[in-house]
Amino acid sequence: MNNKTKMTYIALVAVFLVAIIFIVGKMFIGNSSSQNKVVVTEDVKNLQTAEKEPDVAQVSALPLPTEEELKSHDLENISVKEKLTEKFALGNYTLNDKSALFEYKAREVTTGERLYLKVLKADENEYKLSLPSNSTTHLSDDGINICYVDRTINYVSDDFEVDTELQKAIEEGKTELERGNSLIREVIPVKRIYWYKDGYEYQIESRYRNEYNFEELYKLYKDLYGI
Repeated sequence: MNNKTKMTYIALVAVFLVAIIFIVGKMFIGNSSSQNKVVVTEDVKNLQTAEKEPDVAQVSALPLPTEEELKSHDLENISVKEKLTEKFALGNYTLNDKSALFEYKAREVTTGERLYLKVLKADENEYKLSLPSNSTTHLSDDGINICYVDRTINYVSDDFEVDTELQKAIEEGKTELERGNSLIREVIPVKRIYWYKDGYEYQIESRYRNEYNFEELYKLYKDLYGI
């Protein structure tokens, strides 16, 4: 190999190495940036797949609030249990004036899944006016009308700016907006049932469970009332 051929060969190798370094550098920068700025759009919302949950709760249930605690918040005789089926155990709750939020868990460390029982003292007209326009209604085994919705929640940062397209989707009842996220935006799949009984509006809400449908939530309703 003469000197000219050697120089040509060395130059080609150098160009190849520079190209490799450039590509690797771009990948590193891209990965680093994605850790600081995460935007999840409607197109990729279903990429967030939770691991399969155990069939029996792996955590102990938190004791329910006492009757005195509930009474002090004007929440007498509400329907609530320490466990919903064998799968979900009460993990936390928040009591407010005439409302309560109960959070249930299947295991201590989750991959995003949430299960809530929400209770609000209201008259029946207020309840009917609050129902989403795109819900479907089912009749329960005990004669109660149960409304079901399947939608998304845009969980965004406090300074996130809502664009025209997202605002339209919110107004049409296709999605909801929730602020307080440390990330810029996440689109969370949510399934929810509503019903009214004995002076209270109830909701059971499941997040990040794409496989859930009305039947899965209805099982929890039936367990709540021992049907």
